[in-house]
Amino acid sequence: MRAKLAVRRAVVLVAAAITCCVTPIVSGQTTEQAIHPRLKSREVVLRSFAVVPPAVKVPPTELKPEFGGTRGAVVMDILAGATWSSTLASVITEELKKSGWEVKALPAEDTLVIDLKNRYVELDKQINNMPDDVGKGLFTLGAEAQKVGSLAPVDALVLVQAVVRITSVKGTPDLFGGATFGDFKYAVSGRYTIVDAENGDVLYSFPIQVEGSEKKAGGRLKKTVKTAISKLPR
Repeated sequence: MRAKLAVRRAVVLVAAAITCCVTPIVSGQTTEQAIHPRLKSREVVLRSFAVVPPAVKVPPTELKPEFGGTRGAVVMDILAGATWSSTLASVITEELKKSGWEVKALPAEDTLVIDLKNRYVELDKQINNMPDDVGKGLFTLGAEAQKVGSLAPVDALVLVQAVVRITSVKGTPDLFGGATFGDFKYAVSGRYTIVDAENGDVLYSFPIQVEGSEKKAGGRLKKTVKTAISKLPR
């Protein structure tokens, strides 16, 4: 009997030790920042930025609002995409300005801007697979970035790619038999990347991953971006 109690006690102690040593993963925590050597050495000095409209993908949700059915779910996805496209752009713009950098506007519907955004979506996949290669100076968007950068003009462009998933939603009926949505909860994952507007080199990149309601996830996004921007060489 004593032997069994001793074994149980040992198991409990080991489990407790493991629990104490494990670092919890905080939603929205930045897992790495990758910095181009030219930026790290201050060979490149950034003074002004322009934010390219975010590339946001919202996979079709299988959640159906209480009222509105399939049509309501489609509207819900569109609203989520528009909401987070705006949030992702405004958060990085706000944090850059707070840190003393100039942020200029780009013509969102310009063909050059749209083409660059589409090209970045493909490059983003490579960066996600090999983020450390940013620190080796191996990624570039080339002449396309230079052309877009000249529209402002600025020293660097900020590109954003994100996948937004709706994890839960509640709906209430409106007067016309449709649905008024509220209490959205999201899972947002993606990446911010800063590109040299002179030659298209990827200078800095960091991931984002936040969850929760629009308010909570937005707050976590701000913390992630603020931390990452604080590590951007000046």
